[in-house]
Amino acid sequence: MDTDECCDGGGCWLCGVHQHVRIGQRAMVAAMAKVSRDVLPFCAVDGNPATHRALNIVGLRRAGIPATEYRALRQALNRLRSGERLERADGIVGELSSFAAVRSRRGISAFAREVP
Repeated sequence: MDTDECCDGGGCWLCGVHQHVRIGQRAMVAAMAKVSRDVLPFCAVDGNPATHRALNIVGLRRAGIPATEYRALRQALNRLRSGERLERADGIVGELSSFAAVRSRRGISAFAREVP
């Protein structure tokens, strides 16, 4: 699938996505979600307005992400949730910190709770 595509053919559910919103790689947007702010990579969002609910565990598992990187990603997301800035990093956490470091036109979607 091309990186500019949202879905790969049939079976796609609709959601509302505001213009200028960025959706990070391997993010999962729930059906009927209203996405008015950026969605972080590797996260799952749901609701109206969409909020970060959890990591996209299924997508990470399918991508072959090891448990050590999953734990590091979860810790990084919880730091973002608490308002901390992420330091430059390598690997999957580096991809998250790079996404978060870019100035957003719409802001980043809120977190529903601590990322499990």
